[in-house]
Amino acid sequence: GYNLPADQLDCSISISPDETLKHGSVTLAAITSSANGISHATSLLTTGLLAKNALDCGLRIPSFTQTYLSPGSGVVTTYLRESGTLKSLEKLG
Repeated sequence: GYNLPADQLDCSISISPDETLKHGSVTLAAITSSANGISHATSLLTTGLLAKNALDCGLRIPSFTQTYLSPGSGVVTTYLRESGTLKSLEKLG
């Protein structure tokens, strides 16, 4: 809680009827890889599978969360596309 008093940890603000921003909410989510992304291809493919499972379970990204995907290389993007996981990552944001 970054030394916040307990009463401040419970503070929240309604963003929309279905979304509430509160202490600890994720507001930035980035998935990136280096230019030689081949060494991280397995990690990114695993991330894509996790995204697919999250969608299958009904998870969605709140509108107040900024998302960013940068696979790092065309090779990794091709792996993601051919595995079908790129669509899942794009749907999540």
